[in-house]
Amino acid sequence: MSQRKQQISFFLLPDDETNIAAEIRRVLPEVRLVDEWRWDDVSQPPVRDQPSDCGGAIGLWNSSIEPQ
Repeated sequence: MSQRKQQISFFLLPDDETNIAAEIRRVLPEVRLVDEWRWDDVSQPPVRDQPSDCGGAIGLWNSSIEPQ
């Protein structure tokens, strides 16, 4: 049986997104923001510095758990 990814959709204001991302990085500095709409190469995730740099979907990647 394959594992199913869990996805939760909800909407935030830009300031909310920035504050949440900052808090996540404070607690888990190895977490990266991934722009889920702009993958050009599967071996290089589109990591972004801020939520505002991403498209409509943002992934959270814990690079200490899965380095690549």
